[in-house]
Amino acid sequence: MKGLLTLTLTLFLATVCVPLAFAADEIAVMVAPDTIVLEEGVDEHVLTVHAEISYYSVTGVKLYDGPIEYNPYITFPDNKGELVAKFSIPAGNLEEGPLTLKLLGTTDGDTFSGSDTISVIEKNDGGPDPSKPQNKNGNREGQQG
Repeated sequence: MKGLLTLTLTLFLATVCVPLAFAADEIAVMVAPDTIVLEEGVDEHVLTVHAEISYYSVTGVKLYDGPIEYNPYITFPDNKGELVAKFSIPAGNLEEGPLTLKLLGTTDGDTFSGSDTISVIEKNDGGPDPSKPQNKNGNREGQQG
């Protein structure tokens, strides 16, 4: 009976408690810019990720676009002491449409993650820039009417 109880407890710990120990804490993340404009001659785009976690507690961080992994080329604290990381994304890895990016990181013994969705658009040659806001007449900068 004692052996059965030990086995049951061991299985419970292995199936319930261990996965919880490896679950990442979810944090708020904001990626800037919120729109990337793809244009000929631009080989890479710089993304700045702001994360609501103390910069001083972070031991590692990576950004993911699905299976594609990016390492930051610089990390630093913002004026609140929270993490800011800059990533260089090759233009060839980007496609027009929504792009959800996931930040994964580690602190001393824990993991954290957060995601944000931005837009990727093609440059509109000869017309108004679709990334510019509309004015009160519904026109974009550079558009007449």
